[in-house]
Order: sequence, then C-alpha cells, then structure tokens
Amino acid sequence: MTVIQYLEEILALSLANSVKLDQVMRSQYHVEQDVLAQTLTIQQLTDQVKKLNSGVMVAIGAIDEVLQILETQFTTLVITYFDSNGIIIPKEQGMPVTITDIQSVSATVTQVDAAGNPVPLESGSTVVWSVGDATILTLTQNPDNSASFKAAGPLGSSTVSVSVTPPSGTALTASDTVTVVASAPVGIGIQFGTPA
Repeated sequence: MTVIQYLEEILALSLANSVKLDQVMRSQYHVEQDVLAQTLTIQQLTDQVKKLNSGVMVAIGAIDEVLQILETQFTTLVITYFDSNGIIIPKEQGMPVTITDIQSVSATVTQVDAAGNPVPLESGSTVVWSVGDATILTLTQNPDNSASFKAAGPLGSSTVSVSVTPPSGTALTASDTVTVVASAPVGIGIQFGTPA
C-alpha cells in the first residue's frame, strides 16, 4: 500500500466519521428540541393545573358560603320556658305562656334545623332578649344566654323576643307571647253601692 492510498483511506475514514458525527450532532439537536418542547408542555400543564386548583378553591369558597346561607335559612330558634322549680312549662305552638301577676318565668333559646333536631349555638354567638311591654314584664338577661321574665304588676300580654347572631352568619330571631293573669285571691273586699 502506498502512502497516497494510505492517506486516501484515512481521509475516507475521516470523512465517514465526520458524516457520522454530523448525524449524531443533528440527532442530539432534535433530542434537545424534543426535550425543550416537552419541558414547555410540562410547564403549560403545570400552569393549567394551578389555574384549575385556584378555580377549585374559589368554587369551594362559594359552596361554603351557600351552605352557610342554607344552614341559616333552615335553622330556627325555639324558646323554652321554665317555672321557678326549673320544670319546663308545656306550651302549644303559637299559644302564649301564661303566668300570674306574682310569678316569674325563665326562658332558654335553642336552635333547631328543618327536621327539628337541635343545632348547637356557634361559639361566640351573641344572644339578645327583649320584651315588647316593660310595664307587663321585666327582663333579666342571664350570663348563660337564658332570660328571666317577672310580672311587673299589671295584667296583660307582652311579646318576648330573642335574637342569636353567630360570628359567621346571619341573625336568627324568634318571638313569643307571655300573658299575665290575676293570681289567686288572698283576701276579700267589700264594696258598697250607691245609697238609696
């Protein structure tokens, strides 16, 4: 083999290696482009997931607000009356509680749902009692959120109202009527007519 043939063979091998190197470099370039495209796709998917997550959080917040409104709409207050011995005074719905002009009555408030099941008062709720006619009933609001009503003397009826305002919702109110009647006689009086 001559030197020229040897150089031609080396040149041919170099050329072949150069073509292979070019192919490898082109292949690497395409791989890099594919990786870049996939990276962009992953980033786009990540952004979409973040958007969906924020949308889900907004939807959950909206659902919570709707549930609070519905819970408030389907929750009512019930006033329960107790005599001086702590015994519940039975009462028909819509009928007034009756006490005599020398008695007092205590009342508590309970929240109930649409099915009549008790719903605990939310911690931090504000309970406010009131009477419609302070000349018929005097009111004492107790620290345990109950109230005491005492006949003021005159006979008649007065409304009794209570409102419960939870920290995270709308106030609920209830009202009832307490009627004050004459107590049992303790003495008698004589009345004379006009002399004839």
